[in-house]
Amino acid sequence: MTKLTSLTIFFPAYNEEKNIKNAVIQAIEIGKKISQNENYEVIVINDGSTDSTAAIVNTLSAHNPKVKLITHGVNQGYGGALMTGFTNATKDWVFFSDSDGQFDLSELETFLPYTDTKSVIIGYRIKRNDPPMRILNARAWNFLNRFAFGLIVKDIDCAFKLFKRESLQEVLPEMHSRGAMISAELLIRLKLVGYDFVEVGVNHYPRTSGSPTGAKASVIYRAFRELAQVYRGDLGIQWVKQVIKFFIVGTFNTVLDICIYLLITHFIPAFASHKMWAKGVSYIFGLFNSFIFNRALSFKSEFVTTSFLPFIIVGVASLAINTGVMYVFYESLKVNEFLSLGIATVATLSWNFLTSKFIVFKD
Repeated sequence: MTKLTSLTIFFPAYNEEKNIKNAVIQAIEIGKKISQNENYEVIVINDGSTDSTAAIVNTLSAHNPKVKLITHGVNQGYGGALMTGFTNATKDWVFFSDSDGQFDLSELETFLPYTDTKSVIIGYRIKRNDPPMRILNARAWNFLNRFAFGLIVKDIDCAFKLFKRESLQEVLPEMHSRGAMISAELLIRLKLVGYDFVEVGVNHYPRTSGSPTGAKASVIYRAFRELAQVYRGDLGIQWVKQVIKFFIVGTFNTVLDICIYLLITHFIPAFASHKMWAKGVSYIFGLFNSFIFNRALSFKSEFVTTSFLPFIIVGVASLAINTGVMYVFYESLKVNEFLSLGIATVATLSWNFLTSKFIVFKD
């Protein structure tokens, strides 16, 4: 059987007095079995627990010096505990899991065949034994990270991951997250520097003791805040950033268009009786505004006079596309008015974004 040259196993633990002893015993057993010459260590990150978690680990450590306790004076959250584990691991391979008893650590043995060629082996829960709302939240979280960062894995936050320590050392200095975003950011950064992942299915069992903290409103808020921070930093996919900025500018332009239209039709008699002229004027204002803000914000392009004429042509074409699509779906195909309007809007926005990116503001 393939064995690891040396292995760190660590657990974040917050008020896990009913689970921590069994987790550590499992870790000792698998550490002895899969590390060469029993070269392993088990680290428990006691994240500000107020129960007897620390005392139980200290008792286990007294009988086995390979068991180590690191205590946070105050609770730092899941991400903070993981970072402490990563930075204090001393062995060639680093594995972490939760201390709540929902995983069977003996399944780590199934990861061994991949360690000859891969430095990052991550588990995914074959059948997740959590409340429906947590499962729904996890799927939405996976989707957000896939969309914003291109991170395509089955189960981002599965707490059953094995890393070669040198791979962690390559990305840990750049890490910002200390909350629930930490697993996603870690995988994103590892992918960015060239590491491929192997995903291995593991069993997931119901929690029998203790209380989970991942569904707390404060935890969820911090996760989304960190996702936004990481996205605005160096990891967000550039075209996604451009789409979001383009949408924001487009929303502002729509409001501006409507406001100008209403103002001139209500206060300028000539436009009150010629509303199509008014619409043309308000559209032109929106067009100029779109050019200025999309150039400066969405695409960060230098101003060149040669880009303005293509933008005008694109703008006029977008008006034709908008009205043309609306006419086809609403008048010809007899589709519901609001659905037709939505289809026309999506078609126009797609046209505007693609032509702005690749024709008007191209590098």
